[in-house]
Amino acid sequence: MGKPVRIIIIGGVAAGASAAARARRLNEDAEIKIIEKSTYVSFANCGMPYHIGGEITNRQRLLLNTPDSLKARFNIDVYVNHEVIEIDRKAKNITVRDLTSRKKKLTFEYDKLLIATGARHIELPIDGIDAKNVFPLRHISNMDKIKHYIETYNPMTAVVLGAGYIGVELAEQLKRVGIEVTMVEKYDQVMPVLDPEMATVVEEHIIDSAIKVIKNDGVVEIITEGDETPVGVALRLESGREIRAELILMCIGITPEVTLAKEAKLKLGETGAIVVNDKMQTSDKSIFAAGDAVESRHRVTSKSVWMPLAGPANMQGRVAGTVMAGGTATYTGVIGTSIVKITNMAVAKTGLSEKETAEANMDYFVSFSHSPDHAMYYPGATMQHIKLIVENKTGRLLGAQVIGNERVDKAIDIFATVIGLGGNVDDLVNMDLAYAPPFSTVKSPALMAGMIAQNRLNGLDETIMADEVINDDYHVIDVRTASEHESDVVFEESELITVDNLRENIPVQHKGKKIALLCRAGLRSYIAYRMLKQHGFKKVKNINGGYLTSKYALKKDKK
Repeated sequence: MGKPVRIIIIGGVAAGASAAARARRLNEDAEIKIIEKSTYVSFANCGMPYHIGGEITNRQRLLLNTPDSLKARFNIDVYVNHEVIEIDRKAKNITVRDLTSRKKKLTFEYDKLLIATGARHIELPIDGIDAKNVFPLRHISNMDKIKHYIETYNPMTAVVLGAGYIGVELAEQLKRVGIEVTMVEKYDQVMPVLDPEMATVVEEHIIDSAIKVIKNDGVVEIITEGDETPVGVALRLESGREIRAELILMCIGITPEVTLAKEAKLKLGETGAIVVNDKMQTSDKSIFAAGDAVESRHRVTSKSVWMPLAGPANMQGRVAGTVMAGGTATYTGVIGTSIVKITNMAVAKTGLSEKETAEANMDYFVSFSHSPDHAMYYPGATMQHIKLIVENKTGRLLGAQVIGNERVDKAIDIFATVIGLGGNVDDLVNMDLAYAPPFSTVKSPALMAGMIAQNRLNGLDETIMADEVINDDYHVIDVRTASEHESDVVFEESELITVDNLRENIPVQHKGKKIALLCRAGLRSYIAYRMLKQHGFKKVKNINGGYLTSKYALKKDKK
């Protein structure tokens, strides 16, 4: 019997703990050690905002594993409050500092080493950043400090810097505990991962939830008052505006923690993260890396990307653990499936956004749909707003974004499945999905979105965006009801011909003009489009997503 393989993992949480457990399940004889810089080796960092807001009341439920539990169940030696300060690739050992007694150093030899150091929050180089009421949220210790501050000082106002995933989650949870919240976002929209017209839907919901939003502005200084724990601090923004706040949360982003890898001269990619192959091996085949510290192959573009998400981190850890233990596994890459809750709204994305698709120089079109999440005759149905990005000619699904109140996770997971398997809109439409009135519509929102895109792909529909209608001077025919036409105005000079009266009132006087058809969501205007095309109209188009998309694309409010 050979000598047991010595596996050392730097960092716990998602990737590190997942790799350690997987390695043990496959290799009972391996010597496995986890070196974790913080006090906690395995915790649910995605749950931290909800503990701050009180939705998760039991803090212990966020601590998934402890050194004792990992030792008892998996025979894994865990060193918390220990920091790896050097990797000696030639000698195949690491030097570790005991943070409880900084003079004490340990040396461990390895056969296989995994770097799972994750990411660190970006620190702004501004005055006042170290004020006592300014907090990031990356670790359990950050969460504890924020919650302690709220419970001790009862702040009434807060500023959340950054309107990404963590920012909107924290804003919601702070509002939940009665704090007046202002979000400050450097970019010109909230949720920068979304396309603008979808982000506008989210922004409207955030504002309707009594959370203030400031965009196109960043903080340049935090003005503190005195040495005591501050109850009144001002943020000076780039615009010159000042905001008073008793609590400031930094959610401006993270960057891969690659200090050890860089010092060990492991290859880093253009993203700044560690380069790995599909077995999660670095440029040194004895050293693996996984989680937020690595870059991955995007399965749509095949390009290297940095995508710090919990799902990929866990899967990468599993692959690394398998290979380090002597097994066979490959990691196929990421597509970036994500979802976030904002009060009663869910927002999800998978694959490429339209901006990312354009930057990749891909030939594509976009399709919008608005469908109820279950049968309208069954109580409680709400609308799902869906945007698909589809490759021209092939019909390959490149990306999807979904906003709604219920079952958004179901829709986005359907799209993620199709994208992950390299499928097209025909594959999407042909999916055999569960149906009953309380759960879906006969044509589920995902299938309906696919059918609309399929019509476009097959030449049965030609669409146009609202801004193109205005810029290219189209004559707009509104095929909705008279009451809709009067109350929900997007195009002031539109002509009303309801779809049910269109066949008897074909507008032959406009036959040579450029015509754009409008309805609420795009279905009635599609029926009108088919009608007019078969009456010889050559320059007619259907307004993509109807009124429900146009009002956001043009940033117009309902009148």
